[in-house]
Amino acid sequence: MKKAREEGNASFLVVLPTASGKSKIIEEDIKDNLLINPNLRVLIMCPSNNIKLDWLERTKNLLSDINLDIKYGDKVSNQLVISTYASAYGFVNYLDNEYFDYIVVDEAHHAVAEVTKKTIQYFNPKFLIGLTATPERLDRKKLDEVFGAYSERLNLEEAMRKGIIAPIRAYRIESNIDLSEVRFNGKEYVNADLEKTINVESRNELIAKVLKKFFVNGKMPYKQGLIFCVSTDHANRMEKILQKYGISAKAVHTKIKNYQKFIDDYNNKKYNFCVLAS
Repeated sequence: MKKAREEGNASFLVVLPTASGKSKIIEEDIKDNLLINPNLRVLIMCPSNNIKLDWLERTKNLLSDINLDIKYGDKVSNQLVISTYASAYGFVNYLDNEYFDYIVVDEAHHAVAEVTKKTIQYFNPKFLIGLTATPERLDRKKLDEVFGAYSERLNLEEAMRKGIIAPIRAYRIESNIDLSEVRFNGKEYVNADLEKTINVESRNELIAKVLKKFFVNGKMPYKQGLIFCVSTDHANRMEKILQKYGISAKAVHTKIKNYQKFIDDYNNKKYNFCVLAS
């Protein structure tokens, strides 16, 4: 990015696999630019409150490293603003379009959504940076419209080969589920169809048996993991089935009061599996 800036580029999309250091790259870049310009106004846009909280913690550590007395938080009165996409859209109504010098769009594959795209295109920062691990989920041309042309620097296989992320062991559980009748609306699969097809008792039981065999009683006991489900009902059912098989698990979704506590419990290794609803 430094080299590209010297060549006159101001907009970038950082495409790296999950857990390979996208956020760390931005932390270092923000630090460098704050040391050059301590008055730099920064906006970090996130798709959810959980990611926003993570960035608030990262920002706290970032500022302690450079020993600058800079206010940060989710209010626009701060010099470093960490905001959800929805809140950032509200800034358009009362901030000048050159208010921010440096804008980061985390999970940038969401940036083509109408509201987020309008926010990004309204502001005119000196630096605009998007972060994503999954650009292939969207039309490349649409991302180009927001961030300009880009090239993918590092794929998952290369990151593993270079030791940037841990090697992956992939296991596929085969079942007799037929997905051919699940409708696709042009953007995503119809959730009602997925729920009907995938949230099946026999299939859920099969998943629990495999997890117990290989990840609880097998060669990798007491490892933690995430289980992604198609709905909150699916997540709740999977939690009960896993517990029936003696596997410590908790369904975590926004319909559960104080769900953040269960995320914290998982991070503190109080149970093995966090069951999430997509």
